[in-house]
Amino acid sequence: MRIACDVDGVVCDTMQGFVDLTNRLYHSNRKVSQITDWDLGISLDLTDEQVRTVFRRLDWFGLYPVPLAIETINELRRLHEVVFVTARRQDIPTAGWLSKFLATPVVHNIPASEKAEFCLDIGALVLVEDRPSEIEACDAVGFPTILLDQPWNREVDHPRRAHGWADVRFHIAEMEAAMVAAIPVDRPHV
Repeated sequence: MRIACDVDGVVCDTMQGFVDLTNRLYHSNRKVSQITDWDLGISLDLTDEQVRTVFRRLDWFGLYPVPLAIETINELRRLHEVVFVTARRQDIPTAGWLSKFLATPVVHNIPASEKAEFCLDIGALVLVEDRPSEIEACDAVGFPTILLDQPWNREVDHPRRAHGWADVRFHIAEMEAAMVAAIPVDRPHV
């Protein structure tokens, strides 16, 4: 089974790094829980220039993984192929960051609006994602997703919401069981 995973907010705790740097640069006390809109300026009361400044100065290699992401991905990789599908800019060292934690990560930089089609094209059976618009795009073409719970996606009603990576593992196991159950069994004629 090929599993596709987004990176930011799913494997990499990018928003915690963004908030930490924002607090240092602007002497504030913002929290990730305040990010309830994909527009960080709106959620964190920042100007567009401040948002750009934080992203320019962000230490991409210094970011931490989402809790249990690496352990769970390594466990999944024993039985499945896991690929990373991200809308990050090409100049952000995604593969380098992932290589700190995972052996030989396969990373595809795809424009956000094309993730659903790309996942279908590569034969992925599910996308682990946090961005509401990506979930909607996948739903529109019937591509299965697991929504990793974050403050910015709590308004999305989704049948496979994961409140952490243990839930991601559970949803994948559930999907595997459903696939096995759907395979016809040839019975010998008596």
